Amino acid sequence: MVNQNISINSHCNDNLPYNNLWKCLQTPSNETPGPRAAHSCEIIGKNMYLFGGWNGRKALNDIFLFNIETNTWTEPEISGIKPGFRNNHATCTLGKYMYLHGGHNGDTWLDDLYIFDSVNLVWNKINTIGTVPSARACHTLSKVDRKIYMFGGYDGNQCYNDVEVFDTEDKSWFTLNCVGAIPLARNAHSITVVGKNLFLFGGHSGNKHLKDLFIFDTESANWFEPKFSGESPEGLRGHTATYIGNKIIIFGGYDGKGRSKELYFLNVDELKWYHADDNEKFPGSRQRHTSVNIDNKRLLIFGGFDGMKWLNDIHILDVSIMIENLLSKNSSTEYQSDMFRLINNKDFADVIFKIEHGKIIYGHKAIIAMRSVYFYEQFKMMEHNIMNNNYSDTFSLNKSITEIKIDNLSESTLLNVLEYIYTGSITSKLEINNLMDLLPWSTEFKLKELKSLCENNLIFGMNNENVVEILITSYKNGLSDLKSICINFILSNFYEVSHTKTFYYLESYPSLLMEVMMLSLNKIESD
Repeated sequence: MVNQNISINSHCNDNLPYNNLWKCLQTPSNETPGPRAAHSCEIIGKNMYLFGGWNGRKALNDIFLFNIETNTWTEPEISGIKPGFRNNHATCTLGKYMYLHGGHNGDTWLDDLYIFDSVNLVWNKINTIGTVPSARACHTLSKVDRKIYMFGGYDGNQCYNDVEVFDTEDKSWFTLNCVGAIPLARNAHSITVVGKNLFLFGGHSGNKHLKDLFIFDTESANWFEPKFSGESPEGLRGHTATYIGNKIIIFGGYDGKGRSKELYFLNVDELKWYHADDNEKFPGSRQRHTSVNIDNKRLLIFGGFDGMKWLNDIHILDVSIMIENLLSKNSSTEYQSDMFRLINNKDFADVIFKIEHGKIIYGHKAIIAMRSVYFYEQFKMMEHNIMNNNYSDTFSLNKSITEIKIDNLSESTLLNVLEYIYTGSITSKLEINNLMDLLPWSTEFKLKELKSLCENNLIFGMNNENVVEILITSYKNGLSDLKSICINFILSNFYEVSHTKTFYYLESYPSLLMEVMMLSLNKIESD
């Protein structure tokens, strides 16, 4: 059980000013794991599994379960061959199993590999074949399909930049022959799995803190350094990176001068960084903490080291609200208010939308053209056609008024599109059905940020009852990323989803139904 002589250092201070995006969970001290850093946390089902770490005096090898539904800790009875004391080890999960490699026990760098069965609560040491990677700590393990990719780390003398692969089926190790822009050797970095790719950020080379971003394609063994935009983090080590929706969320870390409490988002579709400036006071600065994804909606942070003490506090961030704030923060309140008054306003209007049921909506060509490349191109084409006496059924000119006819576009959807074009945001609360109607038109009209906003809200609003409808929408509109997220959600909650009425909607899409069923069978076999 937890050593009761260790003081519990919680950063939950209700007197500090903070917004409601962050929530600090209070748990009784006699039920909480001891303070620590350089531990590991993994989500399997409805539990977070905490293992090991360093408490300021010694390495640990205890294991705790945190139930994310009841917010309670338990220390279970474990059997099997348990790993020795260690910190700065690496873990990843595959089905019900957690894999653990290496670390440092306070005296020795380790190269052993263990597997934990979360259902039967059993540890076992894996006897491997092939060339076993050298002992190391501060490295990463990343699971893609049935393989685990190890990168980086430090062994007391040098850092690494090799990619070692463990095949979970034949229990063999091998080294990949990588090509492309090979990153510098490093430790205490982060790697995030995005589909078949690994996103590498930061770490420490042994000489300096790094702020570079690399992507590794596991299918081609190719490294490349992408171009990105936005405000990126400074060079960090001991930070965390968590993939939620289509965002990699970077929190905390050490930059060589102090511990950070900064929060950054990387949109992996746009390769654009966002810096959240409204996370003041919560949680406190730290490094070598852990973070996990809860239900694709929330970020949970546990423990770490703040420069003076080891921590065991839990903070949860509502990521969906945070991302919405980031997407709309660039427009001032005054500008939005002025532009909002122009939506469907006849004053100075030179565009008429003729939509379903003969409804007419007014617009302003200059604003619409400048905010939407789709309409800009259409207006330019219309001018060209008029000069050449060619006319369109969709776009026409009548007494200096441009008429746009779109029969299958609803009034509410068009008004949402225009609100976004005019103001850069949508003020009304959009239900799932509204979002599914809006998403195809945001794609049709080439409104990338609106498309991203729709996808984010669909992802964060996803549940057992609506995931099939969201999947069908993504399938019909060729949105492969959203489709993958829907399928992963269904596979993780297959029993519940398959017993909903909406699951039978897939009968109208045989190929999609077959894909879901085959993947579910593969998951059952792998588990």
